[in-house]
Amino acid sequence: MNYQNIFSFLGKKIFLKYFVSIFFLCTVFAVGYLYSTSKSALSVVNGPVVHNGKADLRLWALQDVLPLNGEWQVFCNILDGRNLSRPTVSIQPPYNTVNMPRLWNYGGTCPNRDGTFSGMGRATYRVVLYLPAHTPIISLQIPQILSASAIWIDGYKIANAGHVAAQPQDEIAKTPLTQFITLEPEQHIVTLAVEVSNHFHFEGGMSAPILIGTRDNLEKSREYRLVFDTGVFAALLILAFYIAAFGLTTQSSGWGWLLVLVISLSVRLGCTSGVFAQMFPSLSTSVLFRIEYLSIYVPWPIYFRLLAVMFPGHLHRLAGNLITAFAISGCLLSISTPVYIFTQFRDATVLFLIISAFYYVWCVSVAIYNREYGADVLGIGVVIFLFCVLHDGLMYAHWLSGIDVAPLGGLLLLLFHIIVLGQRFVKTLHKVKVLSSSLAALNNSLEGQVEERTYQLEQTITELHRAKELAEKEAVNKDRFLAHLSHEVRTPLNAIFGMTTLLLRDNPSEEQRRRLDLMKFSGAGLVRLLDDILEMSRLEAGRVKIAQKPFDLSLLCQKFADLMAERCHQVGLAFTYTFNVLPSLVMGDPDRIQQLLGNVTDNAIKFTKNGSIQFVVRATMHASQEWAVVFELTNSGPGIPPPVLGMLFQEFVRGPETNILPGSGLGLAIVKRLATAMGGQVSLDNIAGGSRFTFTLPVRDLEPERVTHIAEKSLPRFGLRILLVEDTPENRLVMQDMLATFEMHITVAESGQKARELIENTYFDVMLLDMVLPDISGEEIAHYVTTHFNTTIASMPIIAVTANVIESDILRYHAVGIEHIVAKPVVLDELFKAISEVCGTALVNQGDSVVQEADLIAAGLPIFLQACQECHNALYMALETTDYDCIRRVAHRIRGSARTYGYEALGQLATIVEDGLREPSTIYDLSEAKCLLSELDRTLRQNETL
Repeated sequence: MNYQNIFSFLGKKIFLKYFVSIFFLCTVFAVGYLYSTSKSALSVVNGPVVHNGKADLRLWALQDVLPLNGEWQVFCNILDGRNLSRPTVSIQPPYNTVNMPRLWNYGGTCPNRDGTFSGMGRATYRVVLYLPAHTPIISLQIPQILSASAIWIDGYKIANAGHVAAQPQDEIAKTPLTQFITLEPEQHIVTLAVEVSNHFHFEGGMSAPILIGTRDNLEKSREYRLVFDTGVFAALLILAFYIAAFGLTTQSSGWGWLLVLVISLSVRLGCTSGVFAQMFPSLSTSVLFRIEYLSIYVPWPIYFRLLAVMFPGHLHRLAGNLITAFAISGCLLSISTPVYIFTQFRDATVLFLIISAFYYVWCVSVAIYNREYGADVLGIGVVIFLFCVLHDGLMYAHWLSGIDVAPLGGLLLLLFHIIVLGQRFVKTLHKVKVLSSSLAALNNSLEGQVEERTYQLEQTITELHRAKELAEKEAVNKDRFLAHLSHEVRTPLNAIFGMTTLLLRDNPSEEQRRRLDLMKFSGAGLVRLLDDILEMSRLEAGRVKIAQKPFDLSLLCQKFADLMAERCHQVGLAFTYTFNVLPSLVMGDPDRIQQLLGNVTDNAIKFTKNGSIQFVVRATMHASQEWAVVFELTNSGPGIPPPVLGMLFQEFVRGPETNILPGSGLGLAIVKRLATAMGGQVSLDNIAGGSRFTFTLPVRDLEPERVTHIAEKSLPRFGLRILLVEDTPENRLVMQDMLATFEMHITVAESGQKARELIENTYFDVMLLDMVLPDISGEEIAHYVTTHFNTTIASMPIIAVTANVIESDILRYHAVGIEHIVAKPVVLDELFKAISEVCGTALVNQGDSVVQEADLIAAGLPIFLQACQECHNALYMALETTDYDCIRRVAHRIRGSARTYGYEALGQLATIVEDGLREPSTIYDLSEAKCLLSELDRTLRQNETL
């Protein structure tokens, strides 16, 4: 039979009621039997046997146990057991006679000076015993004496508990429950003196009589008591173990409160029965008293919590708070005050506990009246426990005598609690079984629904995968189409645009210039359309990068205003502008701002046939070092029809009257998405006599010293050795004509294979690489160069000159080591800027004209000297660490620029050093590198004034 069946069997209501009744009767019989057995074992003869300090026991039947009650001689404030116990000493008054046993607190012993009585003080008790002749071994049983005592017989100290003393600081309290003293055989007259001192407990004196009898009879009574207390103590511990083991398997807090209650009762029984004193003899009496009183206060609020869990709604929160407050106060007193203080509250504590017990009986009675489950069974245990508490409370107040039965009552109460909790557990198991059946049925239903829903989700996921694959395929096809379109359109445009630029530089006639300008304008329109399409593709894919670099906002706006004024003048429009307190140096993306302004300007000029255009810029500081810049462009055109106004920021949306005007319908859509990507806002509305376009962008303010002024135009230095890899003849011709102005040495490779051969045999400063070649792709050539074993070849800069400039293409170029990309059709300034960044630059600000070589050298000399200083420092560290690769890189950097700026000796030394380190396996002599370091140092000293 398993545990569930056992609980089910015990949980039958009829059987449980009969079982409880029978168990209750058996318990009452057992308690009565134990009590009568202990009494019969003692066979105590009641009545006083001591008269005026003498006990005549010569007619005593030895089978009886005599309590030495009666009139003892007491010597107040005297501790002289040695002399008072000598038989030859003649005792003279003053002394009192007192009926023993008696506590000092209740009068009749030793009064204070004011006539009152207290438990504190010291005294010696004396009695003379006349024993029968031919007596066997007789023993005395000394009861618990508060709080230190010494036993003297015939002038000798026989036993002591603690150390008696006249002063509190000298006293050592020790209160054992019993002591046994064996008298000498054939001793007919015994003088007994008991020294007692108390500065520890609020009660003093002897609360029980000294017993005299044979050792066997006295030991038998002690054994009965010890067996009783030990059995109850062990039962409580075993019960606590099973409650803890069972409580771990449940979620109810009732088992936890029950466990704490069992432990508290066990601790109290261990203190009152002397079990702890025997198990832990090193524990002081003070600690034992504190533990005992704590175990009295703790159970009552715990029992309140237990009943609240079992019968919710039948107990009162106010009562619980009062019980808890009283228990906490008692615990604090027991912990923090001396023993003689907190023991004074014993009678008040007993009274409070009795009132609480009646309150609990009333609550359980209400629960029984309301037919709460298990209340009737629990009521029996509560009544038994209340009887035990009343008995022990009266015994503590010395109104009754007997054994401590509260632990036994607590044990029975806990047993009834366990029965009730077991019933509830069985009931809960039944509910769980019913719920499990319902849950199983619900689970089967849910499984069917889940299977159906899973099938639908699988179908949906399959469709989504198909749609995703289709969208990805369409995106790939779109990218391929745009890449192909860009390449096929930009390649011929590069030749047209380049040739037009070169023809314009050859001083054509006015009619030829007009035609060339028209051709250049048309080509620029095609390039702009292609750029719009690619830009829109990047914006849709979220691949647009917003740069953060320093620029002059005031200068940017001024240049834009100047350009707008010129364009408006050309078409006969009036133009005005207003700038309101603009910051000069800010952090942002100036190229994107110019792109936004350019798109808006194109629309304004396109739709304004006559009238004016007004450009307003204002800035407001919103947060620390952050500006909100508002750009407004107002035109006096025809305005925007309301049906179209809300759709103008969509792709390919144009008004019905604008179909005759050029444009793709992408400009404003690009503006909207680009401004949003930059963290700004865009709006467009009609005003009286025209329309107004507004966009707001955030920029961050910068300190002036953090920004270095950058020249407007970057020109490459003269005499560079350039490898041009281009398969289209017309593009080769354009590139050669563009670079011929700077006397550059251009080597042409019509294919990828030819480029690889030239790289292996010739040194080049930079390679201009077309990414689409007939035999080998530009990416393969770039990978071949950047991963070459020869570090000189591997460090050669590569500039991609290509028509494939969509985002995916640029990412691939970066992956193979290409950092600079120039889009076709090639703009001369952009090409010069890219070459200058990788090969050294001469910075000038000379408009569109090409400056003379001497002017370029003069303008770039400070930058060259700065590079010499950097090379000097790097070469010094490389020589210290023998870093051949660093020495070669420094020589490569110096060799080209030194000759350009007239330092022939420096350039020649750098060439020798680099050529010597070109092969990595060569064992190189560092003397030439040291000469190069000395020449760099001399060059810097010559130009210290610069």
